[in-house]
Amino acid sequence: NLATSKSSGSISSFLNWATGTGNTSSLLGGSVQSIWLAYLVLSIEQQERELKTGLWQEFRRELAHQNKTSLDAALKRACATRKVPPFSANSLAIYRWSQQALDTPMNHPILPLLWQNFFTLFLSRIPTRPGVPDRGGLGDKFFEGMINLSYLKRVKKRLHDTTEYFQ
Repeated sequence: NLATSKSSGSISSFLNWATGTGNTSSLLGGSVQSIWLAYLVLSIEQQERELKTGLWQEFRRELAHQNKTSLDAALKRACATRKVPPFSANSLAIYRWSQQALDTPMNHPILPLLWQNFFTLFLSRIPTRPGVPDRGGLGDKFFEGMINLSYLKRVKKRLHDTTEYFQ
């Protein structure tokens, strides 16, 4: 059955075959000891689930159009628009990169790359049409609410500790 789904891309076919499902659940469990493998898997899963499908761009559009919408509601609408199986907002790459950065030892050489991937998503701007003024980034929307706000404080502290370590 790996050969039958070849047209959808070899990596996504492999993921479907390896997990035994048609959905895009992660190959990573909780905390991962092999950080290089985690980096590779997170990169591939982000590419396959959010970028290749156009979901990330559609999701950002949904967040921009609905001022007070929840992340889960915006993600559900974006998944429906892009015909992607819905999943929880806490499985978005932005949270997965930040969690991996929190879990990675300070002296590991890949830590700056984890932060780079996180900030690429955190600082991404709302897609606009030509002639429409740029309305800035969406990063703060991902960390609204009590639970996400306390998580953001942990991320900020870890980032501060990381900059201190590398100075």
